[in-house]
Amino acid sequence: MHTRPTALMKDVVSVLFLFFLVLTGIPHMSRDVFAQEPIELESDSFSLHVSANGLVAGLVDHVTGTNYINRESPTSFAVLKGASRACYSKAARYDGKQLVIDFEEPAGQVAFTVTAERRRLVFEVASLTWSDAEELVFAGMPLALKGDLAEPFGVSPLALNLQTNCHTIPGLNSSLSGFMAYRHFGIVGARGAIIACPVNEMRDALKEAVKSSPGLVCSSLGGPWALDAEINQGSYLIASEEDVTEANVDKWIEAARQAGATQIDLHGGHPFRWGDYEVNREVYPRGRDSLKAVADAIHEAGLCVGLHSYAFFIAKETPWVTPVPDPRLDYDATFTLAGDLSDTDAVIPVMESTEAMSTVTGFQVRNSVTLWIDDELILYADIGKDSPYEFRQCIRGAHGTRPAAHAKNAPIRHLKECFGLFVPRGDSTLYTEVAQRTAELYNYCGFDMLYLDALDGAGILAGGGNAWHYEAKFVHELMNRLDRPPVMEMSTFSHHLWCARSRMQAWDCPSRAVKDLVDCHVLGNLQWKAAFLPTHLGWWGNFGWDGIHPERTMPDDMEYLCAKALATDSSLSYIVGFGPESLKHETVQRLAGIARRYEKLRLAGAVPDSVKERLAARGAEFTLSAEGDEPCRFREVVYAAHVVAAGGDPEEWSVHNPYETQPMAVRIEALLAVNEADDSASVLLTDWSDIESFERTTQEGVVGTLNATDEARAAGEPAAVLVAQNNSVEPDRAWASFTREFETPMELKHKGLGVWVKGDGQGAVLNLQLRSPQHLGGGFADRYIALDFEGWRHFALVEAESHALSRYEWGHTRRWKDLTADPNAITPFAYPMYNTWPDYWNIAFLTVGINNLPVGKSVQAGLGPICALPLGRATLINPAVTINGETLTFPVKLESGSYMEFRSKKDCKVYNANGDCLGDVIPTGDVPLIRSGDNTCVFKCASDEQERPRAKYTIVFSGNEL
Repeated sequence: MHTRPTALMKDVVSVLFLFFLVLTGIPHMSRDVFAQEPIELESDSFSLHVSANGLVAGLVDHVTGTNYINRESPTSFAVLKGASRACYSKAARYDGKQLVIDFEEPAGQVAFTVTAERRRLVFEVASLTWSDAEELVFAGMPLALKGDLAEPFGVSPLALNLQTNCHTIPGLNSSLSGFMAYRHFGIVGARGAIIACPVNEMRDALKEAVKSSPGLVCSSLGGPWALDAEINQGSYLIASEEDVTEANVDKWIEAARQAGATQIDLHGGHPFRWGDYEVNREVYPRGRDSLKAVADAIHEAGLCVGLHSYAFFIAKETPWVTPVPDPRLDYDATFTLAGDLSDTDAVIPVMESTEAMSTVTGFQVRNSVTLWIDDELILYADIGKDSPYEFRQCIRGAHGTRPAAHAKNAPIRHLKECFGLFVPRGDSTLYTEVAQRTAELYNYCGFDMLYLDALDGAGILAGGGNAWHYEAKFVHELMNRLDRPPVMEMSTFSHHLWCARSRMQAWDCPSRAVKDLVDCHVLGNLQWKAAFLPTHLGWWGNFGWDGIHPERTMPDDMEYLCAKALATDSSLSYIVGFGPESLKHETVQRLAGIARRYEKLRLAGAVPDSVKERLAARGAEFTLSAEGDEPCRFREVVYAAHVVAAGGDPEEWSVHNPYETQPMAVRIEALLAVNEADDSASVLLTDWSDIESFERTTQEGVVGTLNATDEARAAGEPAAVLVAQNNSVEPDRAWASFTREFETPMELKHKGLGVWVKGDGQGAVLNLQLRSPQHLGGGFADRYIALDFEGWRHFALVEAESHALSRYEWGHTRRWKDLTADPNAITPFAYPMYNTWPDYWNIAFLTVGINNLPVGKSVQAGLGPICALPLGRATLINPAVTINGETLTFPVKLESGSYMEFRSKKDCKVYNANGDCLGDVIPTGDVPLIRSGDNTCVFKCASDEQERPRAKYTIVFSGNEL
C-alpha cells in the first residue's frame, strides 16, 4: 500500500504464514485409539479413514498403500464449539452417503454428505442437532508430509463456498487446519474438499476442483492456473509519484522499457477516486475516455496496464459521503444526544460513556473522529470522558455536509475509518456497489491487472476473525463483474483468495539494509512454491540521498535485488524512483540499466539452474559483466564498507580481501557531519532527572537497573548508570531496555544524538533508540555503541543502524539465524526492522538498551545527558587512501551527499547528491594493490570547515567468474 512508505504489510500482513495447525488433538488418548476397523471413504486416488470413535485414522495413497496421516497426533474428524466449550467426536458411522459424527454432550451430532470425485472427497454439512453451536471444525488432520514439491504425494484442502473458512492455503501441505463453519455465516451448507494425489498431478486436480465448484471464482490467471500464464511473470512500474496522463504516457512507456518492465500499474487516489472510481478531470480532461486512451497507448506499446484500487474503501469526497451521508456507511459505536444542539454548537453532549473513544488517528489506525447525526457529519478533537460525557472542539458540517440543529435523543453514530477512508457495511448493497464501480472502470478502460490494496483492512468490517469472509466476498463480487480475468494481487492473503491470485509476496519497499531485507524476502517466498503461485520481490524503491533515512540506493543494491530475482524467478515492481522524472538522473538510469539486463535474462530463461543456485545464496554478491549480445557472465564481488571521520588524524582500519591480489577499486561517499565542539544548538532529551519515568523490559534470564549516580564525567553534571547481568542467555540475545515516553511527542529537526558514555571494556553493546508513536507507523532508529573501552568517551551518532539490526535480538528485532529457523518471525520483525523509519517530527519514545552481555557477568555503563545534535553538510577535500604503503590521492571536493567511484585511473567519476555525473577525476599517486587476506587501510582528507567531515569508504573486491 502506498501514500508514504510504511510498515503496512503487503502479502504478509496478518496471514502470511498460514501453514499452522489448528488441529483438535485429543489429549490423554491411549495408544489403541485406532484399533477398531475404520470407516473408509474412497476416491479414485486415495481413501480417508475415520475410526469408529471419530478420529482421522488414515489417508492412504491407492498406488503405494502409504498412510500419510501422522498417527502420533490423534485428531477428531470434527469438533463442535459452543460459547464456552469444545465438544469432540466420540463415534462415527457411514451409510454410503452420509458420514454421521456423534459428539460429547451436549453437542449431539453432525451429518456430512460425502461425495467422491476424481482425486478428491467433498464434505458438505447436511445437518446438526446442537442449537447452541457457534463453530464447527471438520476434516483437519496432521500429515506425515512436508508439503514439498520433491515428495511423491500431496494433500490439499479447498473450501468450496464463502460460508466455509480454512486456515490452510491450497497446494501441498504438512498439515490441514480443517474447514471452519460459523453460526454467523451458517454452519449447514458449509462445503470443503480434500484433494490427495501424486504431487505431479496436484495442479490439475486443483483445476478440476475449482472449475466444478460454482461457489468459487475461476480465473485462468489465478490459483492453479497462475504458473501457466506468461503475463504473471512480468515486472511492473507503479505510477504513484507521477500520474500517467495522455501527455506523458509515452515517457512512462519509455521508463518501463528502460527498467525492463512489461507492465505499468496506475495507482489511484489522485487520478481516480477510491470507492466510486470517479476519474479526476484535472488529470484526465475527458474523464474515462482520457484514462482509456492512456491504457490504449500502453497496450499499443506492447505493455500491460494495471488498475490499483483500495478494495472496498470509500473516499470522503464521494457522493456516498457528501452532501448527505449514505445510510449504508458503517459505524462502530452509537450514542444518544443528551440535549438539543444548535447548528453552531462545538460541544456535543451524549448520554452514554465515552471512555472507549479516542482522538488518535493515523493511516493504519482503525479509528475516526467523525460523528454522524441525521444528515450531518461532525469532527471532534477532544473527548470528555467523565460525566457529563461529551465530544468537544467540534467542526460542524464536515466533509461537505450541512450544519444543522438536532433534537435531544437523536441517535449519533461513530463512523469507521481506516487508511483515512470510510467503509460500507460488509453485508450492504453499498459493499457490492463499490465492487461494481471498480469493475466498470476496469472493463471500460481495458485494464489487464488489478491490485486490491487495502484489502488487509477487512477486519474493520466485522472484526479480524471475520476478515477472511469479507475479503473473499469482495473479490468474488468483483471477479464476477469483470469482462476478463485480471492479473490479480492483493495486500493480504487467505484461503479463498488463492483461486483469484496470480502472484505472491509484494512487500512495501525497504528503507535500510536493503540487501538483508531482500534475503528475508527470498526466504519468505520459498513456501509459496507449494501453493503453485509465482513469487515477487517487489515493491522496490530507488531512493535518493537524504542523509539519514531512507538509505540511498546504489548500483550494487539494485544488482543484489535483480540477481536474487533472477535466481528465484521472481518478478519485480518499482514504486519509487523509476518514473520519468527520476530517470532524468544518471544514477537512476544506471539502476534501470541493471534491472533491464537482468530482467531480459530472467524472462528468456537464459541462465542455467547451476548458476541460479549460486546467485540465490544469502549474502552472495555478483556483478553481470555481459554487454550487448555477449554471453552473460557473472563475477563474484564483495563490497567492504567502513565509515570514517576525516579531517583530523588519519583514520586506520583493516579490510579483508577474500580473492587474489588486485588493484584497489573504491567508492567514497561524503556523509553528514556533526559539530561536536559546539553543542549550544543541541536539544536535551534527558538529563536523568526524569529517570523514574524510564520503564524496564528485559530478556528472560537478564536483570538490569538504571539509576542516577554521582559518578559523573564532570563534577555537578548529571549522570546515570546502567547495570545488567546475564544469567543464562546467549550473549547476542541478552538484553535489557529502559524506555521513556514523552508527555508530548518531540519535534526533532536535529537528527543526530550526542552522549558521554563510560565503558567497562567487556564488549557489551549500548543502544540509543528514538521511536515514533505506533499510530504514525512506529518507526524506530537504533544507534549502537560498542562498550569495548574503559572510562568516559563522547559519541556523536549520525546514521541509524542498518545491517547490524540482525546481529542482535532485542524486543523489536531478531537475529538472522532466528529468522531463518522460524519464517513466522519475518512478518512481525523483519518488516519493521527494514521498512519503517521514524518521523523525527513526532518522536514519542527514547530507549536506552544494552545487549551482548557475557554469561554470568555484570556489565556497567555510565551515561551522561542525551541530546539531539544538529547535522550539517561538510566537504571532503582531496581525499587520499593508503593501503599497504601505497597512496592514491583524489584532487576533488566532495560535499555531503556527493560521491566518487574509482575503478582505474582512467575510470574515476564524481556524482552529486542527485546522482548526476559531475565529471572525471584524475587521481595522483600509485594505485594500491590489495593483497589476498588482511590489509591495513588509511584514509585522510582536508577540510576547511569547523565540522569534521565523515565519509563512507567502500572497497570493491572482484572474484571468480561463474
